Amino acid sequence: MLTRAIDILRDEGAAILVKRGIDRFIYSTSEMYITKYDLGKLDFNSNKPRVNSESCEIVIMTKESYPIPDNYHIPRLMDFNKRLNYGCIAVLIFYQHQLATIGWSCPTLESSKAYKVWHELAKHYADYDNDINIGGGQWTNPKFRSLGFGTYGILQRAKYIYSTGKKITYGLCEIANAPALAMQLKAGAEIVGKVRITSTLFSMKWKELQ
Repeated sequence: MLTRAIDILRDEGAAILVKRGIDRFIYSTSEMYITKYDLGKLDFNSNKPRVNSESCEIVIMTKESYPIPDNYHIPRLMDFNKRLNYGCIAVLIFYQHQLATIGWSCPTLESSKAYKVWHELAKHYADYDNDINIGGGQWTNPKFRSLGFGTYGILQRAKYIYSTGKKITYGLCEIANAPALAMQLKAGAEIVGKVRITSTLFSMKWKELQ
């Protein structure tokens, strides 16, 4: 959420950011696709970004390894503490020591509580006893968009999840966000459902659609 706020502040200005924040804080509704990754069928080495791959580095970030060394540059104002404190794990890709893209995995049901929508997804689709988890939150630095980092980041996150013994991971994508959906499908996701999520100040309602 913070990274999206930074994007809006930079691209659309403070007034739009405040208006959207008030609207979202009081009431919001969105329709999303539910996406599924069968990890054993993915080609983790495909869809490499269109840059010199020797300048790319993958970093796994946990609560114990945060903060990362100073020579890795993360956009100002980005704060990962909440998600890390819940137990989420981040997969970051740096290009020339600058953060290019980041995505998150929720290895336990408790970790999914970092965000209400993640927790709802986990309650409905994760089965941690049978190696099924959830993840998401893929964000790509505007400086490196249109270079393939988003799709590659999803695949490297999936590769990490697979290395921990998980077989399937689920995610979400706003139906209106065509570029994000294209990115997920290119990485090998399958659309398995749709859901309408209605949030108020005190509650969240999950309703799956036909």
